Amino acid sequence: MNTFRLWGGGVTLSEEMYELADARGIMLSHEFPLSYSPYPFTEPVFLAKLDQTIRSIVKQYRNHPCIVEWSGGNEMQRVQGQQHPVLLTIEQAALAEDDRMFRATCAMQGSRHSP
Repeated sequence: MNTFRLWGGGVTLSEEMYELADARGIMLSHEFPLSYSPYPFTEPVFLAKLDQTIRSIVKQYRNHPCIVEWSGGNEMQRVQGQQHPVLLTIEQAALAEDDRMFRATCAMQGSRHSP
């Protein structure tokens, strides 16, 4: 089984690409548009905008069966279960809008890339 990783460096595919992936049975691991950068991790305004962004992305693409999981972002320095404000915000927003699996960044804890 193969899954394509949608890079979390800030891009999303065109609607046509998601439709093609749906039609052809291509599975996508959809990273959110974040990377390991010096974000203001504890700033309430940043976390509120992050929540809004994640919810918007999930609502826009959640009806595509090609998306098999949501992932926190590219080269994130956090691991699943870690109590980090950014990770908690992303996970809570994604799971509030969709029931797909959420992966902090990678199946191999310690790796900084989604699969």
